[in-house]
Amino acid sequence: MKDYKATIYIKRKEGVLDPEGYTIKEAVTNIGHYYIKDIKVGKFYNIVISADSLADAEQKLTWVSEQILSNPIIEQFKVEVVED
Repeated sequence: MKDYKATIYIKRKEGVLDPEGYTIKEAVTNIGHYYIKDIKVGKFYNIVISADSLADAEQKLTWVSEQILSNPIIEQFKVEVVED
C-alpha cells in the first residue's frame, strides 16, 4: 500500500439556497464592497489515505464523500488525489 494526499471539495449544487453565503455577501456589501456580486460557501477536507493505487484511493474517497462527507441531495463534491 502507498500513501496518497487528497483534498475533497464540497459545495452546494447550483440552485440550492446558500443562506450563509448570502449573509456574508450582504455583510460585505454593507461595508461598501459593492463589486462583490455573489459569495458561495463550501468546505474542504485534507486527507492522507493508504491505498493500493491512485484509482483505488479515488474510489474509496468518492465513497466516503458520497456516504459521509456530503449530502448528495444538496451538495456536490470533487476529489483530488496525488501521490504523497
